[in-house]
Amino acid sequence: MAANKEHATLSASESERWMVCPGSIALIAKVGKVPSSAAAEEGTAAHEVAALCLTEGLSPVDLIGRMFNDFEVDIDMAEHLDTYIEYIAKLISARPDATLYVEHLFDLSWLRPEMWGTNDVCISEYLGELIVIDLKFGRGVIVDPKENSQLLYYALGALQSFDDETETVRLVIVQPRGRHSAGPIREWSTTAQYVRDWGIQLGLAADKTREPNAALQAGEHCRFCNAAGICPQLKQLVQTEANIDFAIEPSTLVDPLPVPTNIQELTRALDFVPVIDIWCKGVEAMGLQLLNNQQKLPGYKLVQGRANRKWTDEDAVIKLMKKLKVERSKYCSEKLKSPAQLEKLSAVGKDTVKELCYKPEGKITIAPEDDARPAIAPQAAVDFLEGASADPAA
Repeated sequence: MAANKEHATLSASESERWMVCPGSIALIAKVGKVPSSAAAEEGTAAHEVAALCLTEGLSPVDLIGRMFNDFEVDIDMAEHLDTYIEYIAKLISARPDATLYVEHLFDLSWLRPEMWGTNDVCISEYLGELIVIDLKFGRGVIVDPKENSQLLYYALGALQSFDDETETVRLVIVQPRGRHSAGPIREWSTTAQYVRDWGIQLGLAADKTREPNAALQAGEHCRFCNAAGICPQLKQLVQTEANIDFAIEPSTLVDPLPVPTNIQELTRALDFVPVIDIWCKGVEAMGLQLLNNQQKLPGYKLVQGRANRKWTDEDAVIKLMKKLKVERSKYCSEKLKSPAQLEKLSAVGKDTVKELCYKPEGKITIAPEDDARPAIAPQAAVDFLEGASADPAA
C-alpha cells in the first residue's frame, strides 16, 4: 500500500486476521499506536520506488542513490523491484487496450463502514480479465495468492470501481525476495462472481467485529497482530500446548517444558512452535512499548542491543580484495562476507578491516534489571526508535 495513507479499521492487509478473529479489532484499539518496524518502513520505501517507476516509465536502476522514506535505493533493491516492473510491463504490452492503475484507491463503504484501501496495481481490460497485483517486499513470510483475503478485498473494490462486465479475475503476488518453489511471481485465477460471493462473507465477518465481546481466535494469523502480547486467547493456547502454568515463578521450575515422548506429540508440538513464538514476541513488544512510554515495569529496563559490524562501502572492499589478490571464493560467496570473516584472512587482517567497516547502534531492546548493559532513559529510546523506524523486513 502507498506510504502515509491512513489504514481502514477493517483493512485488506489485516483481513486474514480479523475475518477469523473478530475480537482482535477491539483488542488492538486498547493497545494504541505501535511504532512501525524497520521491515515495514523498508517495504514502504520499495513501494514508493515501484509506484514512481510505473507512473514515470523509469527503471529501478535509474533511482539508485535516491532516498525514499529515508531509505537509499541500492542495487539489491533495484534488482528485486525490476522483477516486479518487468512483469507488469509484459502484461501491459500484451494488452494494448487495457488500463493500468497504480496505487488505486477504492471504497467498500457500500458493503460495510470502515472499509477502503489502496491496491498496488490493477490492470483492467474491458470485457477482458481484471488483474490485481500486490507487491510483497518482505522475505520472511511467503504469501500465496490462492483465496488470499487481501487480494480478494482489492479485487472486490476494483470490480465495484470499474464495473466493466469482467468475468475473470487474476490475483498475483510478486515477492522478489521470498524463496518459493513456484518462483517470485505467483498467480491464481478465479471468476468475478466468486469474488462478489466472497464479498458477502467479508461483510458478515465485518459485522462480527462490531459485536459486544467479539470472539478471539488464536493461530498463525496472530503473527502481525499488535495485541498478541495481551491476547488472553493466545496466552491460553500457549499455556495449553506448552503445558506452562503462568502462576508459578519461573525460577522454581526445574523442567518447565515437557519433552514430547512420541512422533505424534512431537509433530503437534512443532505445529505450535510458530504460534508460541508469536506470543513471546508480542509480550516483548508490549514490554518495550510500556517502557518507551515511561511507565514502570518492575524487574526490567531498556538497553542498547548488540549489533554486528557492517561495511562502509562494499565496492571498496571488493576492489581492495582484488588488489590484494585474494581469491574471490575467500571473500565472496553469494554476497560479500562479513568483517568478522574477512579479518581472519592473513592477507587482510583486523587493522585493514577496521578501516573499512563501522559498528551501527544496536536497536533498543528490553532486558532484566541485572543485565550488565546500562539502562537507557525512555526519552532517549523514543528518539532512537523514531530514527530507527526508517532503517530495515513476512
